[in-house]
Amino acid sequence: MQFKSLCLFIISTFLTFACQNQPEKKATEKVIKKPIEVVALTNSITEKEIKDGWQLLFDGRSLDKWKGYNLNGKLPKTWQARAGEIVGHGTDNLITKEQYDDFELILEFNLTEAANSGIFYFVKEIEGQPIYQSAPEYQLVDNQTYLNTQGADFMHKHLTGDAFNLYDGIINPAIGKGKWYKARIKVEKGHVEHWLNGKLCIEYDWNSPEWKELMANSNFNQAYFATSPKGHIGLQGWGNDIRFRNLKIRKL
Repeated sequence: MQFKSLCLFIISTFLTFACQNQPEKKATEKVIKKPIEVVALTNSITEKEIKDGWQLLFDGRSLDKWKGYNLNGKLPKTWQARAGEIVGHGTDNLITKEQYDDFELILEFNLTEAANSGIFYFVKEIEGQPIYQSAPEYQLVDNQTYLNTQGADFMHKHLTGDAFNLYDGIINPAIGKGKWYKARIKVEKGHVEHWLNGKLCIEYDWNSPEWKELMANSNFNQAYFATSPKGHIGLQGWGNDIRFRNLKIRKL
């Protein structure tokens, strides 16, 4: 009996010791997977954009797809590819080598103080004529500076997003120096749209009676201005520095 009790005591002691020295089970850790952040690369194009017909007009390194307006195919020295941007700092104008009719153009622009520039479409190279005499213009300007110095009346139809001297949109005094803004121009079957930072600024119909009346009463040269529904895309140089990036276009 004593022997049996001794055995039970030894077994009980062993089990207690074993349980006490058994490593504790760690609580199951819940792994939280964070969503992968997709960062858009400057001057790049995605597979989806390629499938949708988009093409880069600037790869961040060269101006191979551009030339100077009325410069016999040469590039003006006042326009350069620098640090992933197209930088203009003179009065020459840059135009695409290719011509477009129905298209959608998107780009980003950055203005210096008092900058005054523009995006032209349907550009025709006409000897002896400035670029603005052949092509409508999406105005790019330092709204803050010009509204403060010139006033809203003087800047009527001359602010960023307007069709220069033709149509005006909503006045946006916040457009100023040192920030990147997004411009978009869409032309399809004579219908033209100007967009700024995702908002529609103006729209007009190339073939409408209103347009024809506007042309007749404008100070543009009737022999040249907007006479062809196909032409180059142009970037205007007007003295002050202006920078562009992420220029993409697709034919519609």
